[in-house]
Amino acid sequence: GSRFELGPDEDELTVELLLQAGDGLEVVKRYVFRRGTHAITLEHEVRNNSNTAWTGREYRQLQRGEPVDSGNMFMYTYTGGAIFSPEDKYQKYDFGELAKGEPGRDVIDGWISMIQHYFLAAVVPPRGEQQHFYGKGLSNGRAVLGAYTPARSVEPGSEETFTGTLFVGPKLQHELEALAEGLDLTVDYGWLVFIAKPMYWILEQIQ
Repeated sequence: GSRFELGPDEDELTVELLLQAGDGLEVVKRYVFRRGTHAITLEHEVRNNSNTAWTGREYRQLQRGEPVDSGNMFMYTYTGGAIFSPEDKYQKYDFGELAKGEPGRDVIDGWISMIQHYFLAAVVPPRGEQQHFYGKGLSNGRAVLGAYTPARSVEPGSEETFTGTLFVGPKLQHELEALAEGLDLTVDYGWLVFIAKPMYWILEQIQ
C-alpha cells in the first residue's frame, strides 16, 4: 500500500483518498496532519461530474465499547461520550444514554468526544455551522456518538467541501484550549487531583 511520511523539513502532510462513487460522482477524503499538534483537518470534497444534482450530508462518528476495567478505588476515571454546546456547556453521556439516541439535538459551535483516562478522540465542526449530535447503540455492544451536517446540494459540474477537525491523542490542555471552547474540560482530575494533575504534567513534558 501507499506510504505517507512527514519529512524532517516539512510542517504539513496531506493524505488524499479517492472514491469513485459511480455515475460521475467522486469523493476525495483528505487528511491534513501538522507537526506539533494532535489536531487533524479532515475534509470530504464531493465532485459532481454527473448530469444531475447530488444531495447529501456528512456524517462523522466516534465509536467504542464499554471498558473492561473502569479503574480502581484510588483513581477516578470516566470512559464514555461528552459533548459541548454554548447553551449547556460540557455534558457527559454514558453508553446507556448513547444507546437511547441521546443527545439528539442541534448544536452550533460545539463538539463531540469519546474520552478515557488520559486520552480522547474529538470531532470539532466548523464554527458557525449547525450540526446534529446523536447517539446510537450497535448490535455488538459498542456505542456511537456522532454528528451530521444539514443536507447540501451539489449541482452538475460543481463541487462542495465538508470540513472539520479531529483531535486524537493525549489530553494536553494547551492544545485543547486552543482548538475549541470547553475542550479542556475533558481533562477531569476528579477528587485525586494531587495525583492526577502531575500525571497530566508528565504527558505535556514528554511530547
